[in-house]
Amino acid sequence: MFKFFTSGVFWCFIVLPVASVSLIVACHDEPHRYVGVVTSVSSWNGDATLKTKTETGKDTTLKVVARKYEHFVEGQVITVWTGGDLFDGIASTEPQH
Repeated sequence: MFKFFTSGVFWCFIVLPVASVSLIVACHDEPHRYVGVVTSVSSWNGDATLKTKTETGKDTTLKVVARKYEHFVEGQVITVWTGGDLFDGIASTEPQH
């Protein structure tokens, strides 16, 4: 029985998946929804700077990465989401899970 716990099969199919899921659950960030006004658009890659308010009411700016076929203009009101994954601070116009 001890031989099973030291085998590669045990580590590959039991320990690593459980550790991966545990890491995702422990580091998961709740998604946040922001509505704001586009203050500037990069002429290089089309990314936008969004002026919005945090949940506590403080002014903040977010960098919104333009996806394929997205086009932003200054003064445009858009809704973006951040969080919902392991990496916080990545704003996208697509809802996060």
